[in-house]
Amino acid sequence: MSNKKFNEKLKLIREAENLSQSELAEKTGIPKRSIINYENSDRQPAFDAVKKVCESFPEYTMYLMLDDMPENTGSDQIKPEEKKLRDLSTSEQTA
Repeated sequence: MSNKKFNEKLKLIREAENLSQSELAEKTGIPKRSIINYENSDRQPAFDAVKKVCESFPEYTMYLMLDDMPENTGSDQIKPEEKKLRDLSTSEQTA
């Protein structure tokens, strides 16, 4: 998987959690307009916004902070949230 920017990662997390942009905004406390701007790369998030996403989805913190997801070390070691992100990322690449 190639390095992803925050906008791509945010969208993948939202899709992995089956949330609309409105639901993500409600869950994180980030205005919906900001979510839209982040996903469209119209605006870069401030640290506070990234922190809110990490606090709302602690299982994705490493994914957001690292340039890429760790390489697969064996399917039995992949966390469910990593599998969701990998599956979504792969389906986007083939679409």
